[in-house]
Amino acid sequence: MWTRFQDQAPLVIFLGLMFALLTAAVAAHFFLSAKKVNESMRRAASWVAAAVSTILALAVSMAFAVPALDDFRNPQVPFRDALLGVTIVWAISLGVWVIAMRCIISALRR
Repeated sequence: MWTRFQDQAPLVIFLGLMFALLTAAVAAHFFLSAKKVNESMRRAASWVAAAVSTILALAVSMAFAVPALDDFRNPQVPFRDALLGVTIVWAISLGVWVIAMRCIISALRR
């Protein structure tokens, strides 16, 4: 079973974006934790960390939290299960947004 490249294009794009975000986050951590890095590099690394965490928070919200609300419209899903699932997903999403806001506040204070 051979697949065409067009079938794998979304996966390649997704993996490329995740690699870029991971590389940016690791570089930001390296520049923030290094002692011999000047202040302008630390400021840039703080903004990179804030941008990566905000993009991740937006992706988590759009990919998981918003579609989770569709369980309330599905008559085959009991209300209790839908409420429990949505609460867990939105709590995780809220936690990711709190991390993003802390990174932004940290970048603004430096």
